[in-house]
Amino acid sequence: MADRPHRRVPRRRRVLIAGNICGLLALPISGILAALAGPAAGLALDPAALVAAASSSGVTGVAYIPDDTLLASGYSDGVLRLWELATAQVHGPVLRVGSGPVGGVAFNPTGTMVAAGDSDGTIGLWDPATGQQARPSLHAGSGVHGVAFSPDGKLLASAQANGAIELWYPATGQQARSPLQAGSAVNGVAFSPSGELLASAQADGTVRLWNLTTGQPSGSPLRVDSAVNGVAFSPDGHQLAGADANGAVTLWNTEASWPASPGTNWTVLIASVVAIAVAAAAVALTTREILRARSSGRK
Repeated sequence: MADRPHRRVPRRRRVLIAGNICGLLALPISGILAALAGPAAGLALDPAALVAAASSSGVTGVAYIPDDTLLASGYSDGVLRLWELATAQVHGPVLRVGSGPVGGVAFNPTGTMVAAGDSDGTIGLWDPATGQQARPSLHAGSGVHGVAFSPDGKLLASAQANGAIELWYPATGQQARSPLQAGSAVNGVAFSPSGELLASAQADGTVRLWNLTTGQPSGSPLRVDSAVNGVAFSPDGHQLAGADANGAVTLWNTEASWPASPGTNWTVLIASVVAIAVAAAAVALTTREILRARSSGRK
């Protein structure tokens, strides 16, 4: 199984930064990068067409439909638009989420429902084919910063400003269980590919993992140096990425076969190894030049 809710996640941390060293620090991340980039990242949309139909407010969230035919975008004026990727035209009516900025957008796995939450706690659910409401809006306990469907589409999670994560049955609009209490404001959520774990991005600079069978935290919080704005699992569930307010993306290996100390700073450790390798290369090069000079002198 790709993820194991009963295991403590090892603190095997990699931080992506700009520059050539990025490739060294984050070799096995192609799956995460593909997930973050989106399946239709290479499409060339006409910016003029997009701007012409878009509102003057900021875009606060986007999501691809699974079959890559539509893109949903949420705006700070509380509306949601669906775009046809083949034509770059708006698909269907402009959808009103609520009175506040849209905080998160997601399609279910079959592409038959799109969800969007806003800062006043409203979560709208629509049929993307028709633009009609799939069911009446849900009402969360506080502003919604993010939404995510489980891999089987049976659950919808909402990340909330009051530090709660609410789990809903989108088919009925009922809550699946009592809210998970994360403490600080939750900025985003993501289900693991197996659906057994939920990751939450926290304003207090942590990423938390939740066992959805028990509703309890799975292991200790994973810490970074600033507020975490978003989280994503790799498609195979072996890695977890957290994007923070300092502009860094931190990666954790969820399937490491050896334990790591909670205090291990892998960025510093790997940088030290690189420095030693560079020094060793310099010594080898110097030794080679000395030997070459001696050889030339003998001739």
